[in-house]
Amino acid sequence: MASNHQIKDIANALIDSVQDTGEINGVVSDLKLVIKVFEQSPDSLRDLREKAVQLSKRQSALKAALSAHVHEHVLNALLILQYKDLLDELPAFVTAVVAAAQEKTKQYQAKVKTAIPLNETEIIELKRILSAKFGELSGVEEIVDSKILGGLIVDIGDWHFDASVKGKIERLKQELMS
Repeated sequence: MASNHQIKDIANALIDSVQDTGEINGVVSDLKLVIKVFEQSPDSLRDLREKAVQLSKRQSALKAALSAHVHEHVLNALLILQYKDLLDELPAFVTAVVAAAQEKTKQYQAKVKTAIPLNETEIIELKRILSAKFGELSGVEEIVDSKILGGLIVDIGDWHFDASVKGKIERLKQELMS
């Protein structure tokens, strides 16, 4: 749990450091690029975390790999994560940075998971309801996942709403077992 708190603190500090320069979107884009690079080359991330190698050498390798490609504040945040042995938490860090960016800019991206695609009227009504709660949305990402059986799941920043049939079944199952 302490690492989650540290990750949020580092994410907030990163967004605070670029808030006045108008570079929040660039920082978020850079971090998403970093995630893609490490997903495509997991061995490089493993090498950057290898404790058998001196921290200074691992940090030099991180700087060499990313300094020409990402914002200097992104690189500094990654170096802090590396120093605190939190590079394994990079996906959680990116999620925290996105949430912090949305909070600072008051522009939220909604992720809506449904069993079947929503029609245009449903999307408009959902945007209206969510905008009333969160303010203007920067967008709605619709994800179709038949595993939820029906209903929907909405995620906006840290806020999570599960009105799916699968979620209801899971909650009923938990109630019956307790």
